[in-house]
Amino acid sequence: MQLYENSKETKESNINKILKTSIIIISIIILVLIILIVILSGNKKDSPSAIIDGVEQNKIFDLIQYEDLGNNQVKLWIPIKEIAPYLGFVAYNGTYKSATEDKNKCYIITEEKVEQENEQINLREVSNFEVNSNIISKLDLTQQGEDYEFIKIEDKVIEKNDNIYTTIEGIEKAFNVSFEYDYEKKKITVYTLPFLVNFYQSQLS
Repeated sequence: MQLYENSKETKESNINKILKTSIIIISIIILVLIILIVILSGNKKDSPSAIIDGVEQNKIFDLIQYEDLGNNQVKLWIPIKEIAPYLGFVAYNGTYKSATEDKNKCYIITEEKVEQENEQINLREVSNFEVNSNIISKLDLTQQGEDYEFIKIEDKVIEKNDNIYTTIEGIEKAFNVSFEYDYEKKKITVYTLPFLVNFYQSQLS
């Protein structure tokens, strides 16, 4: 009888040890998982993210120059010719229909097709930039005899390392895009005009 009780106590003691050990191991695993989640979440938050028309295009962060304005604010300087292909445009040196290719000037041109009321419409437009000028000249190529529209932006176009830069305002007005930058999340979100037109057209349909 004594042997049975001793054996029973030994089994219970072993079970208790196994349970305690299991609880400690599980607690350690949970703690490690929590730490990993926090670390990964932190890294994800700090990782720059650029979305253009719903597609990730993080390479554009390598193009952008940043001007620190203080108080957790920065001004983005964006190279016009380098960003153009991402936004559906082609860029050239000089001024549109000029015989020279002045490197202090550049222009962007597009021919985008969008669906509207079951028809395809060409959106053809050109925009001219000039270093040290805060005027963008735009021309609608779908209308014959149309005059240039002159748009004033706050900051002058600059030249740096053989590239011509403008700000978010300049990009939005010349390229007809919505361009947002979240400083805290380091996130850029861009929507082009053809994307928005097609999107809202599909929603209406």
